[in-house]
Amino acid sequence: MYNKAEYDKKFNKKPSQKAKRAELNRYNRKKGTYGNGDGLDASHIGGKIVGFESEAKNRGRAEKSRLKAKPKPKRRRVHKAGEDLLSKYYGSWKQKEKAEG
Repeated sequence: MYNKAEYDKKFNKKPSQKAKRAELNRYNRKKGTYGNGDGLDASHIGGKIVGFESEAKNRGRAEKSRLKAKPKPKRRRVHKAGEDLLSKYYGSWKQKEKAEG
């Protein structure tokens, strides 16, 4: 069974993740935005710190890149009033019958 909490605990213990968090925290402290509740994060795009952006956008971008796109639902054909719904199928069957016979 998959347990996200266990996975996150393991993942965040990695030296590379610790270094990344330390670098971002250092940047936030240096710029005076660490822990002040302004809702901004050090933006890390392409492995580089490029400035600040809202926490939701910064953290959400990583989430979007991880998730697979959901398939779009198929659209149903809407038939016009008075259209013979069986003619599409019956007509093609009749044409095949003529061609063979």
